[in-house]
Amino acid sequence: MNEQASPAFWPARGDLHDGRAFVLKEDVIFTVLAQEGGISWMNARHPQSGGSFIIATAVSDEEEERATRLLKNEFALRDQLQDGWAIRAVASTQYRGRFALVYAPFAFELLARRAGTAISGISRFIELAIRICAPLRQMHLQSLIHGDIKPGSIFMHHDGTCRLGSFGLSSSTSGAFSQTRLAVSGGTPAYMSPEHSTRTQRAVDGRSDLYSLGMVLYELLTGRLPFELGADDQTNWAHYHIASEPLAPGQVRPDVPAMLSTIILTLLEKKPEKRYQTVDGLIADLRRCQATLTADGDIASFTLRQSIWRTLCLPPIRRPARLLPRSSGSGRAAFRSWSLSAGLPG
Repeated sequence: MNEQASPAFWPARGDLHDGRAFVLKEDVIFTVLAQEGGISWMNARHPQSGGSFIIATAVSDEEEERATRLLKNEFALRDQLQDGWAIRAVASTQYRGRFALVYAPFAFELLARRAGTAISGISRFIELAIRICAPLRQMHLQSLIHGDIKPGSIFMHHDGTCRLGSFGLSSSTSGAFSQTRLAVSGGTPAYMSPEHSTRTQRAVDGRSDLYSLGMVLYELLTGRLPFELGADDQTNWAHYHIASEPLAPGQVRPDVPAMLSTIILTLLEKKPEKRYQTVDGLIADLRRCQATLTADGDIASFTLRQSIWRTLCLPPIRRPARLLPRSSGSGRAAFRSWSLSAGLPG
């Protein structure tokens, strides 16, 4: 949505420095949708018109500094994001003195609602996995690295397509913008790659997103994450990502074909060079699984396409200072029940 086409119920424009700021009207009613990583997402509704939009802002004074940096980083990237694959902020504003992003109303379901529950049917899982890969492929083609792939950053639309959101840790590897990247790195602990940890000397790149995607797909396939952590062990995710071997999906769910299990484990390789090098290679193998899946649930063995004819090599991100989420958990619970449906009435 461009500024000229903004509906009448949107906030009045302000005169802040970047020219894309709105001033919130006093009669707007706010309802919290979800909170995660120090950021609160709220539906904003005008009582007279019934129109609505969505804002994201710091959840508290304690989280304001970090949350503001994340939100400003996302807003700086807005012109490189596309509505076809991204939940893109269209404006910035101030909410109770805090920086906030404004989003057009949309009706999506967060993938986090399905976290912890295995998808029934291997065919359905493969189809969903391919749909999830599509926006990440588009993002990488724009020379962007997400940096925080997790169920809470993947949105499913009613038409079957998926979008990515939560770009606070995203980075561009192109041109001038690479000089102004956010000096924050990390990710949601349960889904972050080994490279996100200060314990490794490897740079974060597009293959780091693929590792995090592997964690997401593993959970969708098996209903659980690949490492067994005790209740008192939730702060040690980095150790498990770096040093522990994941259980093969077939050990958790017996009906998973060996070939599909191999694909997931390839995404979860500790060394980036052993993983899929591009999303295209992953999609190609998932489509081959889809085409060869038999009625008995078998998939014939084949050689994985960890690289394809059109190789996309994203330059690594320089290693900035680390700043991980303050929550000791995986961050899944806050998003589990969030389904956004803040569209226009009627």
